[in-house]
Amino acid sequence: MAESFINVCPRDCFSSCRLKTTVDKGKIISLTGDPKDPYTHGALCAKGYTYRRSQDDPERILYPLKQEGKGSGRWRRLSWDEALGEIAERLARIKREEKTLLSVALDKYLGSTGLLNGTVDAFFRSLGPVTTIIGSPCEPAGVDALLLSYGACRKPDPEDMAKARLIFIWGANPAWTASQQMRYVYEARSRGAVLVVIDPQFSATAARGDLYVEVRPGGDGYLALGMAKVLWEEGLTDEKFLREASWGWEAYKEYVESLHWPDITEESGVSEPDIRDLARLFAGHKPATLWLGIGAQHHPSAGQSFRAIDALAALTGNIGIPGGNVHYALPAAAAEAGTFPALVFQTEVERGLRAEDGKNASRCIPTGRYRELAELDPALRFLWVAGRNPVAQNPESARVRDVLKQMETVVVVEQKMTATAALADYLLPAADFLEYEDVIVSTWHYGVALNQKALEPAGESRPDFWIVRELARKLNALSPGFSTFPIDLEAEDWLDRALKPYYSGWGMKHYRELAERPARLSLPAVPWRDRRFLTPSGKYEFYSQRAERLGVSPLPIPERRGKRSSVYPLQMLSVRSFAALNSQFGQLFHLLTGEGPKLLVHPDTARAKGIEDGGGACVYNDLGEICLPALYTRSVSPDLVVTFLGSQDGKEKGLNVLLNLRESDLGVLSSGAKGLSFQSCYVNLVRCVERG
Repeated sequence: MAESFINVCPRDCFSSCRLKTTVDKGKIISLTGDPKDPYTHGALCAKGYTYRRSQDDPERILYPLKQEGKGSGRWRRLSWDEALGEIAERLARIKREEKTLLSVALDKYLGSTGLLNGTVDAFFRSLGPVTTIIGSPCEPAGVDALLLSYGACRKPDPEDMAKARLIFIWGANPAWTASQQMRYVYEARSRGAVLVVIDPQFSATAARGDLYVEVRPGGDGYLALGMAKVLWEEGLTDEKFLREASWGWEAYKEYVESLHWPDITEESGVSEPDIRDLARLFAGHKPATLWLGIGAQHHPSAGQSFRAIDALAALTGNIGIPGGNVHYALPAAAAEAGTFPALVFQTEVERGLRAEDGKNASRCIPTGRYRELAELDPALRFLWVAGRNPVAQNPESARVRDVLKQMETVVVVEQKMTATAALADYLLPAADFLEYEDVIVSTWHYGVALNQKALEPAGESRPDFWIVRELARKLNALSPGFSTFPIDLEAEDWLDRALKPYYSGWGMKHYRELAERPARLSLPAVPWRDRRFLTPSGKYEFYSQRAERLGVSPLPIPERRGKRSSVYPLQMLSVRSFAALNSQFGQLFHLLTGEGPKLLVHPDTARAKGIEDGGGACVYNDLGEICLPALYTRSVSPDLVVTFLGSQDGKEKGLNVLLNLRESDLGVLSSGAKGLSFQSCYVNLVRCVERG
């Protein structure tokens, strides 16, 4: 008899959609959005519907594998007992020889956003001091910007966007990447709200807006500065908010008034008349809300630019009111508020991480600096990769490959043969989210939902939790006390302990009741109503001494972009598509488009290089080159080329071979490392002869 289950998409997408999965005789016969989901109301994106096909994916890794010769492709099947036994022996040998485990590193991110994902961190903490790859390739510069301005990260409920009279979508394309939130955008528009889209590319969202503003990549901050200049010049600021609830506005006003319009327009790419109209529009439609996208913060001065954009809400008094405020995906918000399910298992197993002997203290390497892994002392000998694909995701991917090839032992926990997995010594098969129980907390609407086990694991695949627990068991058999990871606990125990403090607030006795009644973290629907901020001054800070200590201006002053090289005059943007997520869902892109990846290029730019529509375009710079078919479009300016993240399958040479390591200005406060400036990629084009 068919049975239905509630599942939750665990990908690094903030919608965290609930699914209704129907299974008969171990096979999925139906998979749809859950109409009882209070946020999505059953809506599901194209990526979500592919999960029905995942059960029969011929590319799934089904058994533990060992590669004879890194990158050789000569794989040998092992039992779990053999694989974990050999890995444990290698870890024990390293500790014996090095007298420390600093030669062991963990690189883990959000391949799954489930709470049990944290047990991998817990396991490595249980070993004592190790090396950890820290930081985030996503949003840390923007999060830091909000921390400096407000003192904490808090955002309104996404449904509150429907109450806005004006919506600025800045550097995001939710018509493709957050379609569920567009429901509330359309609801606001049905009530007369105006939708403004600010983006370097005329996107699918821009096509749905009332006004499109083409900003130069990285020029967002100067556009915001220009708007601020107009607001003050024309008396459009909220003086009550500035005088009673803000700090340093006088210094900011003095700086903004000193700016010259030629500099503003050159940096932003937007004319003075258009900036004036935009500022008047923003001030004249209250409440107005800002939706800040991740794409706008992958630039060198992203943090300061975000501070300048966010300052527009403060200047007009659009903070702490329904329909106003700033919307941004903020996982730090719930943690700051003390309401996020504190993953107690990440701290219970810690030991000796603050030893006075520096050699015995854990060391951290920022996420983009893979090249440094080959230069450490003591040298890195062992790397565990989970929930990440650094070859396809990190800048300087050629160097990432080199580091992995030189590493003594690389263990990758994966579902498919990714570019990173292909360079592993041990490839351990990860279970799919439909194959084990977990709890997901959204970073956008803060819904808490149960993901039920709907299927048995394919082949011999296992959840990450099971893998690290059994490895801890192996290590302790070799050397009692090697790991303090509690091997007697089941996944249910971890989840129950993490969520038990919230049961009374949710009116529940156990987290499994979430299947029928999804909950939300108890955060205010409209933050900052009392206009009491958690900054040192207790006010919204235009002038931040903490920013100064971080090495940037205390005022929201972004750096100028600088002149482009005549050798590489084109800026390449890598943007998200509707059919992929980072390096995941590559097959879906091919399925839905019927073709492989393309390079979006302005016709004038392509013709000047002798490149025809559909013809091969070789994109190159000092780091490498890739060849893609050109797609003529006027949605990008002549000095830009655009390609989509995830459109490559991740196994062959992808666009990251062209990306150098350049960090953004902020990110340390929220993630421990600066963000990555993925959009600072400059290239040139030539016609690919083999494509004609």
